[in-house]
Amino acid sequence: MIFFDIDNTLINYDASEKTAVSRLIREISGKGPTDGQLDYWHEISHDFFQRYLRKELSFEEQGKRRIECLLSRMGTACDDCAGLFNDYQRLLSDSQTLFSDVIPCLDSIKGERLGVISNGQNEQQRQKLIKTGIIERFETLVLSGECGFAKPDTGIFEYAMRLSNISADDMIYVGDNYDTDIAPCKRLGIKCILVNRKNTAVPENVIHINSLCEIAGLLEHNVMSY
Repeated sequence: MIFFDIDNTLINYDASEKTAVSRLIREISGKGPTDGQLDYWHEISHDFFQRYLRKELSFEEQGKRRIECLLSRMGTACDDCAGLFNDYQRLLSDSQTLFSDVIPCLDSIKGERLGVISNGQNEQQRQKLIKTGIIERFETLVLSGECGFAKPDTGIFEYAMRLSNISADDMIYVGDNYDTDIAPCKRLGIKCILVNRKNTAVPENVIHINSLCEIAGLLEHNVMSY
């Protein structure tokens, strides 16, 4: 059974995030964002989201805190940061797009059992798959907000195996981040594929691809190994 990560594996999250926060900043200030503001948002978003995954903050609280930090950076203020985060969520939802290789990949592996393992807020992650029209391609969705484990905790992968009634030998995981996607799979003996669209340096003994369209060939030639 093949499981996929969502953000920056199936969905071009970095591009969606940039589009959404650019629109939000324009709504707030009446002018486009600076590169510094975009870089700052990306940085604090990662940091606060990790705190959410560690259960230090609720999803709503981490969102509100991100907006507060952004407004401080912009030199402005707002009495309804939670409302602005909801606006950002709406803009983000409207900006979701699949990478161009996703549909060809999924078409090429029809007949395989497919699933998703993703960190994130449950409804938000589901809506990404619904809005991009691919949710019906997957028989199993494992989301950190529902199962109680977040990558890189191996518990989320073990949960997926129990839910799908498979063993590590029967599972392949496809993700874009070595630390959160590949390393925990290797600890469990799960076959894994690193999506390396930016062609960066990859650790030894890691199967990596530049396009999801390469997955069918890996399966056909039986080159998947731990």
